[in-house]
Amino acid sequence: MEDSDLGVWDKAKVIKNTASAVSKIKSIVQALLAQITSIPEELKAIKEAADSLKTGISDGSVLEKGLAADKKGLTGILACYEDSYGKLR
Repeated sequence: MEDSDLGVWDKAKVIKNTASAVSKIKSIVQALLAQITSIPEELKAIKEAADSLKTGISDGSVLEKGLAADKKGLTGILACYEDSYGKLR
């Protein structure tokens, strides 16, 4: 930039705009890193839910809960889930 034909104010604008762009990039990268670091936790929760469902299918508890919800006249997925497992957080 020292060899450019830009005046002092124009150079200052370029520096300011560059710093602003870098700051935005830094914020985006930090947000992405936070999301990336939470992926293992999310995968663990999904695995635990799948294991729980597999166990429930094997021992018949899922079927029992479904039949109980049917007897109560519950038809929506949320209503059936909350009847069996409690309110969602």
